[in-house]
Amino acid sequence: MISLMIDPKFRNSGFTVIEILMVIALIAILSIASVEFFSESANEAKFQETVSRINQLRNAILGNADVKDGSVRTSFGYLGDLGSVPSSGFGLQALVSNPGVSAWQMIPEVRLGMGWNGPYASNGNPSVDLTVDAWGSPLLYDPGSSPPTLTSYGADQAPGGAALNQDITVTLPVEASFATVQGYICLNAGPMETRAEVELNYPDGSGALKQELIPVEPDQKGYFQFSNIPFGVRSITVYLPSKDTATQTIGPVLITIDKANFTVPCGSIDIGSG
Repeated sequence: MISLMIDPKFRNSGFTVIEILMVIALIAILSIASVEFFSESANEAKFQETVSRINQLRNAILGNADVKDGSVRTSFGYLGDLGSVPSSGFGLQALVSNPGVSAWQMIPEVRLGMGWNGPYASNGNPSVDLTVDAWGSPLLYDPGSSPPTLTSYGADQAPGGAALNQDITVTLPVEASFATVQGYICLNAGPMETRAEVELNYPDGSGALKQELIPVEPDQKGYFQFSNIPFGVRSITVYLPSKDTATQTIGPVLITIDKANFTVPCGSIDIGSG
């Protein structure tokens, strides 16, 4: 009879139940760590993409101060064309399609073009909707806050939080949107001491023409000032002694308002130049 003998060292070479459970636990721990690592990496990429989208929307609304023709800024976005940021009623979709405001047109008598000239919210990739964050939630736009804001709630999609869960907020500061425009009407590069009226031409907030006319009395020596004028290409006209009874008219002269305190160069409205 043949007897089958098993060497004891092989009899004890298998895994015990405890060893198997330890291996399973280790695999589970590594799997969870891997999922968390890749989830964190994905959220970090989405966080950066959301920051990029919000900044692109800011430029769509206010324009990009770095876009210039020589030394003259040429990008003023929705604000430059319409004269205001989108209202809460229009929302961010006003950057994608005309919400029912005046379409862009040239107005020859004031030498300006104005009106909706979008789409403004476009990065060249039609599959990317800039009005939602990278997690797929609509960006929050609050034009009524001071200043207006654009916000994403971050990775957790809930207010507050820290790190990748923190809210991502970009403001639309007034000092990058509206200006005090001032200057002097000159006479052969010197002060003017007669009466005049100065008219500033710009879009009224819905893309239609707004004309603001102010008097300049002799004791002001040509000085004038306008407040809360939206950034962009505007035009200015000087009438002597008034618009209704003008014996001399200067302009309309184009000006590019690109800072919160903007001064019209004296040389551009010098009544001695003819």
